[in-house]
Amino acid sequence: MTRSKTGHFIIQPNHVSTAKFRYTCIEKNIIYHIIEKLQEVKSKDPFEVYKEQKITLELSKLDKNKNYSNIRKAVKSLATKPVEFDLVIPKENKVRKNLSFIVGALEYEVRSKYITLVIPSTACVFFCYIGGGFTAIQKNIALNLNSIHSKILYELCCRWVDRGGFNSDLISFRVYLQVEDKYKQIAHLRNKVLEVAKRELKEKADLYFNYSLEKRGGRSYDYINIKIHRNKHLENDIEITVNEQEYNYVYRFLLLFFPNNKDNSAFIFTEEIAKRGYINKAYNRFCRLDDDFTSAKKSKADIYNLLRFVILPELGVSN
Repeated sequence: MTRSKTGHFIIQPNHVSTAKFRYTCIEKNIIYHIIEKLQEVKSKDPFEVYKEQKITLELSKLDKNKNYSNIRKAVKSLATKPVEFDLVIPKENKVRKNLSFIVGALEYEVRSKYITLVIPSTACVFFCYIGGGFTAIQKNIALNLNSIHSKILYELCCRWVDRGGFNSDLISFRVYLQVEDKYKQIAHLRNKVLEVAKRELKEKADLYFNYSLEKRGGRSYDYINIKIHRNKHLENDIEITVNEQEYNYVYRFLLLFFPNNKDNSAFIFTEEIAKRGYINKAYNRFCRLDDDFTSAKKSKADIYNLLRFVILPELGVSN
């Protein structure tokens, strides 16, 4: 049995998953690496002004077959594909439409094992804005999945694990999986997409799914129910999935003491806590601190000092 190496979480904005954009496995791996490289500049501010970013990637990490020619073709393909995505602005109850190219330019030396991508500022919005929701994904698991459908379904499992699953009409589900024009017979959708992804996640990932199909509108199957499970036989090898609500609370609490107008410490600290599997521990500790602050048992200065010199070091954060 093949088992994925554990790896740290990357925070993927939900609009990255729902964007109108088609990609191959290698292109998706490149996107995972870009998201990882831009972790420290993520923001919940929809009006954040981003600068153009240069990202250097090692080719061998983008494709396990190390086919550098295919990797370069994938990068060039990303540079020519526009991505259309919606930004949800919660406080204003608005949705902002966006269109951007993901890669503005690429640089590499002949026979070099590295490639540098230039990410335009408009694409940084795509990769970095998390105010409309995000999903914590274990990067190494996602990279290790061979099927593009497995990658997409793994992202869905990570997104909906706290609710135990999700439901969808088959038309929307096919669009999400990029198969709206393929596998039109339900048997083909099962055998070529769903069963392949189900087996691969059960073998390699911390989460997997079961599914059932329904006929709600007539004689044909038109609805799917996905039930998400934790992969218990990999518990010793795979990190625990981050609880999104607890992650959000930890991040917001740290923002009170390490505001974004100074630096990105709150996000970096939250990421460090998540990587070490201490989000739940931090959540419970911060809830108690919040109660102490609300009841005036501790001042803001007291809590700041506790965070810096006691609590954050206990959570594995070096500040």
